[in-house]
Amino acid sequence: FFARATGQIVGARSGLMERFVTLKRMRASAHDPFRLNRDLVRYRKGYPGESLNAKSSDNVKFYRNQIKSEPHGEFIETMHKDWATDYQELERNHSYIQWLFPIHEEGMNSCARVLQRHEAETMRKDPEIRERIKRSYSMMLGFYGAKIVDWETGELTRTENFASRFENLNKRWHNFLRITRILKFLGEVDFEHLKLPFLKFFAKESLIHKSLPSIADSLRNYWAGTLKDDAQLRLFIQLLDDPARLQEPSEKKVSRRKSSSAGEKSKKEEEPKEEKNAPSAAEKEGTEEASASQEAEQSQALTVAAEDECDELDPDSVPL
Repeated sequence: FFARATGQIVGARSGLMERFVTLKRMRASAHDPFRLNRDLVRYRKGYPGESLNAKSSDNVKFYRNQIKSEPHGEFIETMHKDWATDYQELERNHSYIQWLFPIHEEGMNSCARVLQRHEAETMRKDPEIRERIKRSYSMMLGFYGAKIVDWETGELTRTENFASRFENLNKRWHNFLRITRILKFLGEVDFEHLKLPFLKFFAKESLIHKSLPSIADSLRNYWAGTLKDDAQLRLFIQLLDDPARLQEPSEKKVSRRKSSSAGEKSKKEEEPKEEKNAPSAAEKEGTEEASASQEAEQSQALTVAAEDECDELDPDSVPL
C-alpha cells in the first residue's frame, strides 16, 4: 500500500510539474528572437562537468527488458505491445517518458535514472536496444500523429488519425517538454539524423498547413536547439523565418504554375478586342502574341529552374 501511494504521489507531482514548466517556458519564449537557453547550450557541449555514476545501469536494464519503469510502469516490451495505441495511457501517465528517453539531466520523475555515459555507449552499440529505441520513437510519433517512412532519411508522414492526434498535441502543452527530451535522447544514442526531418515535418504542419499552431514557440526556442550540428541549426532557423522553403519542390512548382496561369488569364481579359473588319491585323497580332507567350514560358522555365537551384540555403547567413 505504501509503495502504491508513493507511486501515485510521484506520478501526480510529475504531471503537475510538467504542466507548470511548460506553461512558464511558453510565456517566457513567446515572440522572442531565437536564442539557445542554458540547458540547450550544456546539451550541445556534451554536459561539461557532469557528475558520473559508474555503477548505475538501470536504463540499460530497462531497455533490455529486465526491469520495469517506476512508478506505474511496465516492462518496455509490454509498453511497445500494449501502449502503442493506448493514447489515454500515454497521455495521463507522466512517469514512463523518462525511462523511454533518458538524458543526462534530472527529470520530474524521481524514480527514473539520469542517463550515464557508459549506458549511452552501450545503447549505441547494442543492436537489440537500438531496435527498441526505434520502437519507442515510433510509438511516440504515432501518439503525435506521425509515422516514420524511411529510417535512413528519417522522413515522416501523417498517420490516418492525424487530425485527432494533432488536436491533442495542440491542447496538451506538457507534450512539448516531452518532445524536447525525445530529441535530446536521439542525439545521445546515434539517431541524430532523425531530428531534422522531425523538425521539418512539424514545422511544415505548424507554419504551412496551420494544423499545429501551438507548437511554433517550442519549435524555435527549444526543439531547434537540440540539433548538434551548427549548419543544420542555422538552416532550420532560416526555414522557420521563411516557411515557404519548407514546401517540397513539386509543391513550389504547382504554386508557381497556378500563380502564372492566373496572371496570364487576367492579362488576356484586360487586352482590348480587335475590330472585326481588320482580319489581317488580328492575324498579325495573334502571331506576335504566340511568339511573346512562347518567350514568356521559356523565361518562366528558366526562372523556376534558377530558383530551384537556389533552394540550398547558406548556413552561414544566420548567426547562432
